[in-house]
Amino acid sequence: SGSGYCTGITSAAIDFTRKTVLVRTTDRTTIYGFDGTSKKSKAEKNEWGDDEIVASADGEHVAESQRSSGIVVRQKDGNVALRIPRQNSPAFSSDGRLLASVSDGADSQMVHLWWLKTPGDRPDGYTAVPSDEPTKPTVQLGGEPFSLATRYDSYPRTGVISADGSAAAILTDRQMGIVQLWKISDGAGAKLTSTVETDQLASADFSAALNSIALSDDGQKMVTGGSDGTVKVWSSKGELLAGFIAHRQDTSARFSPDGELVIAWGEVYDRDTETTRQDIQIWTVDGERLDTLSSPPAETVQFGPDGRWLVATAQTGGEESVWSLDLDHLVREG
Repeated sequence: SGSGYCTGITSAAIDFTRKTVLVRTTDRTTIYGFDGTSKKSKAEKNEWGDDEIVASADGEHVAESQRSSGIVVRQKDGNVALRIPRQNSPAFSSDGRLLASVSDGADSQMVHLWWLKTPGDRPDGYTAVPSDEPTKPTVQLGGEPFSLATRYDSYPRTGVISADGSAAAILTDRQMGIVQLWKISDGAGAKLTSTVETDQLASADFSAALNSIALSDDGQKMVTGGSDGTVKVWSSKGELLAGFIAHRQDTSARFSPDGELVIAWGEVYDRDTETTRQDIQIWTVDGERLDTLSSPPAETVQFGPDGRWLVATAQTGGEESVWSLDLDHLVREG
């Protein structure tokens, strides 16, 4: 056993694997051996009484929490493994593979679980998410050929076709956000069912009203993401089923494989830092927000084919962030 003395301690964590104690004071973070000797020290400003440090049982990670900046997870070599803004109260699972955190502010009743394996290593049961359909099938609608994306189209110029080929959504006016909905039947051709004026506004004179168009896999619903930050869910007959404000601007949206959830990503304004950032939101098709996820700016976000996984592909570098939406799986892993 041993002891050490320092003033202004705000938090401490024990690493039994390396037999060290990590101590934070108001102006320094220090690693002590069990005999009380200082092994490593770094000067940094820590807020009094408003931070926390926890170490994983396997000694692979340490999580540092400050309400002003969120959670930083470091590997045993000191490199940052994960930064989670607007989160606090970190706790590791018994095997060190998962980290639990609690959201700040209005979402303080939400608990998030984060996978902490090495980059490229996916959790057990992970189903690979295919990239968006690179080819665009050509469909005859009203005697005209249209090259359409499957399921989802960002910054749409033409439109989309449902995964089962039973419906299509054609953008006829990008600036005003006007969409035609078509029903496609085997042998009977295609029939125009409705023309939808989305009433989603361009965020600037040079931008289009719609950031994205997507159809549910069965073709029964359409979701539009607006440049004005709104998301609207429509029936195949052009009836507005739900509408909600998801972001400050530039929102994209798409359905889960079963058509019961909508994922929306776009720009929000952070009043604490007075800067803009991007987040990912999960909604029901009725307009109830279920969760908000922090994410670097994403080029695209999509569900896995079984609906159990969510994958965001970063705009820069193409790095993937993966979330599990299967609570039973997370409980088993924990």
